[in-house]
Amino acid sequence: MHLSWIASLRLTLIAVLLAACAPAAADMAAAHAAWRDSRHAEAFGLFRRYARLGSPTARYNVAMALLEGRVLARDVAEGHAWLDLAAAQGDAQSAARRDRVIASLSPADAAGARERAAALRARYGPAALANRLVPVPRTDVQPPARFASRQSHLNAVIERSFPRSCAGGMVFEFSIDALGHVRDVLAAPYRHSTADDLSCVQQRLPKAAARVQQLRFEGDDGAIPEGDAFYFQLELVAIDRDRRMRMILPHGDLALARDGNVHAQFGLALQLLFGVSVQRDEEKARRWLQLALAEGSTRVHYVVGIRALQRGDEAAALAAFRKGDEAGDVPSRRRLAWLAATTPDAVLRSPALAVEVSARIALGALDIEAHDIRAAALASAGRHGEAAEILRAALANMDFGGDYDAIRARMAAYRRGEAFIETENAWRVVAPAESSRQPPTIGSISTTSLPSCTRRVKSPR
Repeated sequence: MHLSWIASLRLTLIAVLLAACAPAAADMAAAHAAWRDSRHAEAFGLFRRYARLGSPTARYNVAMALLEGRVLARDVAEGHAWLDLAAAQGDAQSAARRDRVIASLSPADAAGARERAAALRARYGPAALANRLVPVPRTDVQPPARFASRQSHLNAVIERSFPRSCAGGMVFEFSIDALGHVRDVLAAPYRHSTADDLSCVQQRLPKAAARVQQLRFEGDDGAIPEGDAFYFQLELVAIDRDRRMRMILPHGDLALARDGNVHAQFGLALQLLFGVSVQRDEEKARRWLQLALAEGSTRVHYVVGIRALQRGDEAAALAAFRKGDEAGDVPSRRRLAWLAATTPDAVLRSPALAVEVSARIALGALDIEAHDIRAAALASAGRHGEAAEILRAALANMDFGGDYDAIRARMAAYRRGEAFIETENAWRVVAPAESSRQPPTIGSISTTSLPSCTRRVKSPR
């Protein structure tokens, strides 16, 4: 599956980036390891899960376990059915084994096996999976010139972060709200050839991330093209010693997703959710998100929360961000603290929660957004002096330019003893009066902008 022009803002997560913030996901490797360790029941359960998603390897392994009676009672007809499904996907080994199995059966048993195979094909065959899980490509997306220009700025920001003596890579994961602002930036080294290169990248990562935070994306008419299609972007750049920039294009790979790769499953869900290079399909997105959540992805909670914000449901967003925070998801933690401190809904606003959560957000020297979140939380609890001082110190570190007028306005408000309360939801994709197309929801999955507009209210004493 090839991403369209918007692939320049990556839509899937990289295992390297998530290794520190998500538990190890169960996948085909885990299933094989369980089988080698004689944990056959565990392995069979994993293989069967991925077989139902369409993995030919998993289907073959399920078939062999059933034919040999290693976990469940021996079931030749069911084993043949799974071999038949894998063979239909072009797996030669499965086709050969299927033919040997059917040749060994009596005519009556062979007829029964073929009947079982037809029933299984109706549930898990190509047509059934296409209806339930497989994305449908789209070809109608064109790159808005001004958006493409912003992408060039992003590339330039990262390239400027590398001195001539440094080679390596940086990976950035971030969101773009409906106003085009970059939010919730996570950054990490990606590639390095020597320990010195890694050290070089790590030293320059904070300033590069701070510059990425300052970017604003917009389409040709000044609005974000396709509205909510530009959420949860990831930019990955590697620069070699010849100063050549190489763009690496990770995405939701269907084969990996079928094998239980949580990052590929999550990537597919995002593509389906926002209609990026594939036709938007809420139901398929919901299923892949549920699978990713089952495999251990903590970031699903963040997606659910942002989607709730996009449709104006702050209560649902708070609930999702709470779950993400409890699971250790950093972007969820940031959104939870900000929303609890600044929501205009007095019933939902919780200064105590905002202060408690924001205290667990690392305040990197150049992470101005983290300081802004912490300050808003403190101000919501009446600790205006501390809030103002946090922003003053953070702004003093931002000596390489940038537009911080909104943050300075909040700092001035805190000095006057006022808290910051949102006046509009910067994540809301479209207003009903502007478009009949409403932001889709994510169904029954259970699991930023710090806007320039300001409304200041006196904190309760």
